[in-house]
Amino acid sequence: MKLKVTSFGKSDIGNERENNEDSFIIISNENFNVLSVCDGMGGHNAGEVASNLAINCLKDFAYQKGDFAITWREENKNSPCYFFSDEKLIEFVKKMNTKIYEKSLKEESLSGMGTTINAVFIIDDVAKIINVGDSRTYLIRENEILKITKDHSLIEEVKDKGDINEDDIQKIIPKNIITKAIGIKKDVEPDIYSLNLLIKDRIILVTDGVYDFVSDREILNICRKGKVNSVTEKLINRAKEKGGTDNITVITSIIIR
Repeated sequence: MKLKVTSFGKSDIGNERENNEDSFIIISNENFNVLSVCDGMGGHNAGEVASNLAINCLKDFAYQKGDFAITWREENKNSPCYFFSDEKLIEFVKKMNTKIYEKSLKEESLSGMGTTINAVFIIDDVAKIINVGDSRTYLIRENEILKITKDHSLIEEVKDKGDINEDDIQKIIPKNIITKAIGIKKDVEPDIYSLNLLIKDRIILVTDGVYDFVSDREILNICRKGKVNSVTEKLINRAKEKGGTDNITVITSIIIR
């Protein structure tokens, strides 16, 4: 079933940072929707460069331009389902990683730069999600919130091992250590998720400048009702009220008939 998507995104520098290393994009047409947030890292302006590069790669992939154009198999020609298959999404992420990694090697000022990427591709009533790093995708359905993606972070790894009481993890493990990012290493393996969508579902993409300060319950309470632009603004403002020491980026979408 073909569903429509209404989306709104915004990025804020936050209360303390001198520049914004987050980037985001929303692409919407009659065949598919693409939503993505990226959180860059690196010295000077390198994080900003990395996140912008990732968004530009995503744009080229969506519009089939340059290095990211797909060689179509005749039997699948112009099919969005083939376009956003797991195979093609993984291929895209690896190619994007190579592009950013090689640029960091060529320019000394960009050495060590990297970025998270969290992207949702919506075709008909299916969402395909790619994730590298610790930006997140949430699904809000019938007044419940579900974190779809899993953070690639040291905290998450420690939680999985179960060696430390969860109440103590935040006190012991630094929250900003991520274990996977785009452009840091020669190769990367993204996580791929698939989600069947229903009318009135809400999809929320955020960087860690949101969830480090705003709990999942608060995100649900803010985002479950209201227009996408209004709830996006409210969520950013709440993150700033509760600290806002990082850049803050939010995309809110609602699925309609």
